[in-house]
Amino acid sequence: MSNEIPSEVRRSVNDRDEMRCQVCGAIGSELQHRMRRREGGHRKSNLIRVCSTDHRTIHAQPAWALERGYTVSAVMDADPSQIAVHSYRGWVLYDDAGGFQVIAPRTVSVADLPAYLPFPVVPEG
Repeated sequence: MSNEIPSEVRRSVNDRDEMRCQVCGAIGSELQHRMRRREGGHRKSNLIRVCSTDHRTIHAQPAWALERGYTVSAVMDADPSQIAVHSYRGWVLYDDAGGFQVIAPRTVSVADLPAYLPFPVVPEG
């Protein structure tokens, strides 16, 4: 897998995210792969626009980032399009067509989020 994000994917993600950091809403200068490139590739659901401050925080605080959907664990065999992101817009699902759906207000806790998901959640274990 190339490290270079295809220009069509980059444009689509920039348009979807309106060049804003999906964490805080400020101008987003960087793209974050939610799942490592080798597992998630350059899928649109795997990329979010972030500011440099939040990008550093995502990498410095992996548990915090995972809980909020800014990163996705390959160990869980997860699909980024089914992992909600705690965005400045609210809890958001991103799709591979370049779209998004706000599924819950930003104020909803991680514990209460499954009630808002548009698909069933299979309990771990």
